[in-house]
Amino acid sequence: MLPCLLTKYAKGSLRPRFTYFASQQYSTKPITKKIWGPKYNYDDLDIYLMAIPITTKHSYIFSRYSEKALLGGKPSLEARIVNKFANLWNRMETSEKSMNKKIVKVLNKWLASIPWIETSLKSLPSKKNINRFTKAEDKPVSHHEIVRSNIKPDDLKSIPLFYPANLLSMDKIVRQISPDLELLYRRHKKLLLYDILLLPLTIPIILIPIVPNIPGFYLTYRAYCHWKVLLGISHLKYLLETGNHLVPKEIQMEDVYKATSDIQCKDNVKHCIKIGEEPESLVISEDIVPAICNSFGVPGLTGNILTAIRQERKRLKEGAPEFPWKDQLDK
Repeated sequence: MLPCLLTKYAKGSLRPRFTYFASQQYSTKPITKKIWGPKYNYDDLDIYLMAIPITTKHSYIFSRYSEKALLGGKPSLEARIVNKFANLWNRMETSEKSMNKKIVKVLNKWLASIPWIETSLKSLPSKKNINRFTKAEDKPVSHHEIVRSNIKPDDLKSIPLFYPANLLSMDKIVRQISPDLELLYRRHKKLLLYDILLLPLTIPIILIPIVPNIPGFYLTYRAYCHWKVLLGISHLKYLLETGNHLVPKEIQMEDVYKATSDIQCKDNVKHCIKIGEEPESLVISEDIVPAICNSFGVPGLTGNILTAIRQERKRLKEGAPEFPWKDQLDK
């Protein structure tokens, strides 16, 4: 199993993922002149979302939740299996065997090419696997119970959505992501179908002695990823479009974003705050990522944010479209 998928489900147990640093012309050394801790007591929350601005037009959405928020109050079989593979991957990363080092290097390079929006959306669990809590009694209710009993969003505790003040607002977050969700849903549904159709073609490889069915493992993994993205998109659309499920929570983080040694990023942050999101530009640099992740209470997210920065920096430099596959969806 691969690290971009492997996230502990219990609160406080988010595992660090692979770290992929961008071009060395930009400093990747974490800032040390000030240590930022969490800006909020996140451990008191059963479930919450956060939005971390990457560019002036795109933010990394991430979901974190406790075992209390899971159906049955404990991780599902899927989560336990994923965590076992996470432990296996961690052992491979720290292994001194040359073969394991080569495998980790190749896989990390490949994983760094997966669009960051995919790892972002995968963090949202299926709404069917999460408890919500009533305002009156703080009673956990499943999505099935909500639908069956016709419980209104106003009767449920809202899910906090944290974001940096001045850089983002609730309206801006909705405006950024809502138009893309339908496109992304169609794309991952199509890719999931392709992987399922191609998977049987790898069965003959199983008959070859010693040779592992790497194409089969790859297609299975990618099918699982696409399925998780579809569940995440469905849940996020539900939260954004059906009532007051989310409550905005501004965090003062301007000081963290401006602490970067990247002068261009610092200027982009100032421009975004004073003028707006046009033209699109990068507002986060590698050196402040650990501080930002600590401020949101998710230090283990550092690797994913670094990958998002690398990908967006390259896209903006090349002037590439956001979704180059958009015109191929209906073909």
